[in-house]
Amino acid sequence: MERMPSPAAQGDRSSFARLVAWLANPRSQRLLLAAVLVAAGLLAAYHAFTSTIWYDEVITLLTLAGHPRPDWNSGVDPFLGYASWPQILSDLYHYDVHPPIYFFTVEAWRYLAGQSLASVRLFSCCCMLGSTWLVFRIASLWSLRFPALAAFLFAFSQSSVFYAHNSRAYAMAECLMLLTIYLGERGSRWTAVSAAIAVGTHYFTALAVGPLVLWYCVKNGRTNRGWSIATGLIFFALALTLLPLAIVHFTARPAQYSVLVSLPSEIAAVTRGLAVSEFPKSRFMILRMLDAFVVMIYLALGLFRSIRKGQPAAVAFLAFVFGMFVLEHLAHKSVAQMPVAYYFGLCAPFAILLMTIGAEAIPRMTMILTASAAVTVATMSLSDDPQGSVRPLVKTIRADCQNCMIVAGAGEGRGVPGSVVYEAKGLPVYVLADTASETLILDAAKQHSRVYFFLSGESKTAALEQNLIHQLRLQATNESNLYVSPPR
Repeated sequence: MERMPSPAAQGDRSSFARLVAWLANPRSQRLLLAAVLVAAGLLAAYHAFTSTIWYDEVITLLTLAGHPRPDWNSGVDPFLGYASWPQILSDLYHYDVHPPIYFFTVEAWRYLAGQSLASVRLFSCCCMLGSTWLVFRIASLWSLRFPALAAFLFAFSQSSVFYAHNSRAYAMAECLMLLTIYLGERGSRWTAVSAAIAVGTHYFTALAVGPLVLWYCVKNGRTNRGWSIATGLIFFALALTLLPLAIVHFTARPAQYSVLVSLPSEIAAVTRGLAVSEFPKSRFMILRMLDAFVVMIYLALGLFRSIRKGQPAAVAFLAFVFGMFVLEHLAHKSVAQMPVAYYFGLCAPFAILLMTIGAEAIPRMTMILTASAAVTVATMSLSDDPQGSVRPLVKTIRADCQNCMIVAGAGEGRGVPGSVVYEAKGLPVYVLADTASETLILDAAKQHSRVYFFLSGESKTAALEQNLIHQLRLQATNESNLYVSPPR
């Protein structure tokens, strides 16, 4: 005889069904999206005003101010000023490895929002919010029942939280890649333009948007051949304009990430990067390990379902990951030596859409994924200062030391001294760049009660820095009069 479920069990299932029905209601999803946008925007704005500057952000501000290689000991504030677009393009050609669209756009933004670091970061915040909306819209176009879940996962993923207050091109690049999918799904004539602008924002986007444009051209080839031909030609023509700059940048920095490791180590590094960048970051290590497991399970399931349905999220994700390996071998770089979570965060939108697709295989799986992410977000740390931040120490110097001297190693000439100078907020900083500056620093140190020395950790001035430390110790009357900060 078949056993009937108890009234309590029927009530539990009925309550769960009502909860799922309410969550799947389009109005409820829009309300949840609004809540996600508000919360993510507030978190990004908080970080934009409170997180210390880090080395790549220094390079952004110097490029936008027109001082890519400043004379740190001249007394001129290198972070003030505006650069013209031709000047930015020239500086990127000679000193950097990034395309110009982000810098052009943010330079225009600075005329409206101001020159401060927080102002530039708020542009990235706006891009992140635009990406969150696009994730929701794309999930809706694909008839996913819970598009707000995809928006929630994206907005609070580790990579998005960082990109949202990072004055670099990553948040804008993500937004443009998502816009390419959104326009491609709607058959818009602007698909190729969005894809080309994405490549002009960050070269790595080409690994995803190139295959996406090809995929849409093939998909629409029979029903709208004119659109497919025009889209392919426009994308190729616009992307080709970046070729002279890309060739120079591809061969730049040959020593960076050049220590190759074994293929299993490379694959393990990519797996770790994907596991941690596509989900919120908890303060607790045990939760991070569980979340990494959750990410890989839902991602694998989502890939399987997306490929079966012929959705472009799998195309973009797999093309990006595979493309990074190809690019590594062409450029003789090691993915394992890179900040993998930082770079692979660019494919977070595709991974999160795939995770949401995977979760919807079974409604209860959606609830598990939502609960897992919610617990992690609830245990997130509001502090997001990068490791090795100089701000706390500089703040102590400013508050407690009336006759102290700040010295920074120049290193490659931008990131390390720039971060110290920026956080000093007007306090004099001596930058060790050559033997002339070394003599100046030794003479000035005689007039100060204590010297704080921030090492660059970069080979260009490493020998000079060690020699200066030796000379300062000989000159000091007390060992405690010299504080040496470890290199970044």
